[in-house]
Amino acid sequence: MSHGSTRYDLLARLLEYPGPNLARLAAGAAGERPGDKGLAAFAAWAEAADPRGAEELYTRAFDLHAPCCLEVGWQLFGESYKRGSFLVRLRQAARRHGVGEGTELPDHLIIVLRLLGRLGDDEDPRGLVEEAIVPALVKMQAGLDAAGDDFAPYRALLAAVQGRLCADFGVAPAPAAHRPEAARLPVLHEVLP
Repeated sequence: MSHGSTRYDLLARLLEYPGPNLARLAAGAAGERPGDKGLAAFAAWAEAADPRGAEELYTRAFDLHAPCCLEVGWQLFGESYKRGSFLVRLRQAARRHGVGEGTELPDHLIIVLRLLGRLGDDEDPRGLVEEAIVPALVKMQAGLDAAGDDFAPYRALLAAVQGRLCADFGVAPAPAAHRPEAARLPVLHEVLP
């Protein structure tokens, strides 16, 4: 059973490098969940943002600021063997479900969100959310907080993604210091055989 591939695809698109449709996509996402303050704030920013300024902010937030990179595995494991194993299993699952990687590694949040919406209940998507995605999102948000107020739009977007996942999967937000051990990650042992 799918867990809302269209919903997570839209969130993934909002996390892509800003394009000409960013304001329309953000407004659509905010309209889908009118009570979500994070999506509303991001949509308002996207509507008012200069295209070049939006591109520059995205690059500074996620490409030039390592603590905020969008690679879930890097957030959890750094550059280690555990991340390598995580990447291999995510790549296998992405291929099984027809999720293309493009130029990104399979642990990039965009790819992981697209995969999440396609996982069946027997593949324990809740485990992926609870043990990998939410802890990584908490770290990404902390990195943006430390980087300053300029990054508030993307901080709000990441908070909205986290809120959506926690609500959809019944997961409590993880504390910032939460770093799961590889043995506990269903993604490494059960979800992605």
